[in-house]
Amino acid sequence: MKIRTTTLCTGLAFLFQSALFAQVCTPLNPFPPDAAFIYPEPYTPDFPQGGIADTALVGISFETVLHINVPPTFIYQGQSFPLYAWILAPQNAIIGLPPSMNYDCNPPNCLFNANTPGCIVISGTAGGFEVGIHDLYFTGNISSLVTVPLVLPAPTLLEGNYYLHIQNCPNYNSAESDSVCAGDNYTFPDGTTENNIQAPITHVSHFLAINGCDSLVTTTLEVTALDLSVMQDGATLTANASGSSFQWIDCADSLPIEGETGAVFKPTATGSYAVIVTAGNNCQDTSACFNVTINGVSEKAEGQAIRLSPNPVSHQLRIELPRTVQSLEVAIFDIQGKNAFAKSYSNTRSGELDVSALTPGLYVAKIHTEEGISVLRFMKQ
Repeated sequence: MKIRTTTLCTGLAFLFQSALFAQVCTPLNPFPPDAAFIYPEPYTPDFPQGGIADTALVGISFETVLHINVPPTFIYQGQSFPLYAWILAPQNAIIGLPPSMNYDCNPPNCLFNANTPGCIVISGTAGGFEVGIHDLYFTGNISSLVTVPLVLPAPTLLEGNYYLHIQNCPNYNSAESDSVCAGDNYTFPDGTTENNIQAPITHVSHFLAINGCDSLVTTTLEVTALDLSVMQDGATLTANASGSSFQWIDCADSLPIEGETGAVFKPTATGSYAVIVTAGNNCQDTSACFNVTINGVSEKAEGQAIRLSPNPVSHQLRIELPRTVQSLEVAIFDIQGKNAFAKSYSNTRSGELDVSALTPGLYVAKIHTEEGISVLRFMKQ
């Protein structure tokens, strides 16, 4: 009758790399009741979960454990014999063990007495030349009525194989891409930050996988640079950027000019103007301001002569001009540049606006006469 065993590789394999790697093991106590000698039992085609389940990876600290419990008797050729101990040499007792691997026993002398749990720990760091499958055999003696040499696994006693698999680290490389606006900062997966980015970057982030192997993430970073140049031809401004969207603004108050979203802008009033350029990954920036003079009329000078009162205002806003004009057009905009309402007058030097329906906040009054355009702010209470 053969001795029946089962196998367990207590998984201390796949630990992170460590300078301190404990080459000791703790026996299972109590020992599994269905195990008779070595736990786990060897691999066989009928018991594929047996043997050494852990895989050693090249360059990574490795450890696996076999548990021992020598039974007090064994059956050989139909007769029962006492079994006192299983004895291994503390060194070179495991045939087929790769050169990078060693073993230690508990008890330290590798003398496993009957009915006394013990264990063998195999550990080391495999080299690339050891990749493959290593079939391990344990050479020693059994102490019975006489001391008999024994190599395990062996027919009738412990059939099967203890295969130690050594492999190269799996490939955990991956690639990703992203984009930023010129001048932005960016933090890569490994925590590295690049500031004020102006040109494309390729960065490799290094990590350790849970099994201790290298994991690489390659990030390719594209950069969107905006063309903020503007060509001025008299009173006409043209944004040079291609593939972009535009919003022209009045530099006097930085408010957008309603409807002016093309590359070409022709102001109708003297003033200073710029364009907001948007492109790519919602990248946005504003050009320099360009001064435009229409018929020699200075908007700033005109605006200084016009009064809005009261300011702040609750209901009626009064507009007072320095002199009578033939045409007076007033447009009211909120702070986002949205037209709230407009009103026209003729042959007058003043006007009244009912602003009671406006939501409290800051507004802009754009006042257009035949002499030019003025832009004034007021507060609605």
